[in-house]
Formats: sequence, C-alpha cells, structure tokens
Amino acid sequence: MHRENNLKITQLLSSRLCHDLISPVNAIRSGIELLETLSPEDDAEEIRDLMKQSTNNALNRLSLFRAAFGQGSLDTLKDSKSFQEFLCSNLPEDFRIQFDDGNQNFVASSLPRMITTLIILCFESCPGGGDIVLECSDGQSFKLSLAGRKIFFPNNLKAVLTTGGEDPLTPRDIIAFFAYSYCEEAGIKLELNINPSELEFKGSLSR
Repeated sequence: MHRENNLKITQLLSSRLCHDLISPVNAIRSGIELLETLSPEDDAEEIRDLMKQSTNNALNRLSLFRAAFGQGSLDTLKDSKSFQEFLCSNLPEDFRIQFDDGNQNFVASSLPRMITTLIILCFESCPGGGDIVLECSDGQSFKLSLAGRKIFFPNNLKAVLTTGGEDPLTPRDIIAFFAYSYCEEAGIKLELNINPSELEFKGSLSR
C-alpha cells in the first residue's frame, strides 16, 4: 500500500476513534462542571456515579481500540482463556458474552485482533446491548454471533467487511476495513449473516 494511502487510512481511523471517545469524555467534563456548582450540602452521589460510568466506558473503549489497532498489543494473548478474560474485563455493561469450552493456542496469531475488531462492530450494530457468543475451540477458526432486539448493519458496511469496499472510505467504514484487512493478511475467509435480531460472523483459514 502506498504511503499516501496509509496516511489517509490513519486519518480516517483517528477521526473514528476520536468520535467514539469524545462522548464519554464530554460526560466526565459535564459532571465536573456540575460538581463545581453544588454546595457542600447537596447530594452529588448520582453525578459521581455517572462520572464513574463514563470513565469506565472511556477506559473500556481505549482498551479495545488499543487491542484492535495498536502495535503488539495482543501479542501476549496466545490462548483463548487469556483472550476471554481480556474481553470480559472490557465489555460494555449492556452486553453479555459467552464462550465455548476451548482453551487452544491461536494458530492464526492475528485471530484475537480480528475478533476484537469484529466485536467492536457488534457494539455499534446493536446500541441497545445484546448477547455475544464466541466459539473458537480449534484455534484457527471462529464463529461470533450477536443476538439483540434491533441490529443495524448497513449494506455499505457489509461490502467493506467482505470485499474491502470502494474508495472513498469514511470514518464509519474504517473499522470494517481493518477487519477485512486482518482477514486478508491471515488468509481467513469471512462469512457474514444478518437478520433484524442476529448478526453472525464465521471465519476459517482458507490456506
């Protein structure tokens, strides 16, 4: 990939990450401003709880973004057990996740990064929360499913995820583009099934 294209992708990813982080950070700032207006007699417990929730939200997003897009950030997670622990500790409160009983080494070293990126797509596809099931028992293939009340996964996002899409990419597309690129790099064939209440990704080594 040419350096000019690398720069464009970096700009798109930076825009997307900043967009996703600014909401909880603004909530924390608003909480601080409210606390400054209160007298010592006022009850600030609710404001502190909201600030704590926003702080945890921002930290969870940062951890997932670093895992999905940072250099070497998942190198230590070579087995499914440690990866499961990482996901559970950074899951948004409206989501639940279940795993199969496998505890295998990852044959495809990029598999944790790829799955993390797909899980981020799950979060944005079902803002009201849902149930995620990850099956990855053999270390070289996986099935990731999301069940929720209303799942929205637009066609252009599906096209980027399965084919790489067409220029110009946008900040909204860029996470799907990274997931596609990780699949291509690892030689993983990705299948996608969508209906209004379920989203399913299936991946397996194609070479």
